[in-house]
Amino acid sequence: MNDDDLTIKPDQLQQIGHDIKTHVLVLTMGLELLKDARTDEARFNEVVETLRQEGLNPLKVEINTLLQLAREGRSRGMKDEG
Repeated sequence: MNDDDLTIKPDQLQQIGHDIKTHVLVLTMGLELLKDARTDEARFNEVVETLRQEGLNPLKVEINTLLQLAREGRSRGMKDEG
């Protein structure tokens, strides 16, 4: 792996930011749907599962990616200083 592989590209950060916003929107909309679904157990469970699959799980992946990029950047910065 060369130093260019560790460079965080602005378009990469923009894409991660966009993806995070999208997953937060899914969670926000899903929470609103849960209000209407609380009297229908099957619908409630369906919405919860959708929130997990389309909101929470992908959001975790994006956050972990962002944290990994930050660690790599910090690691690279330490190598540059040393």
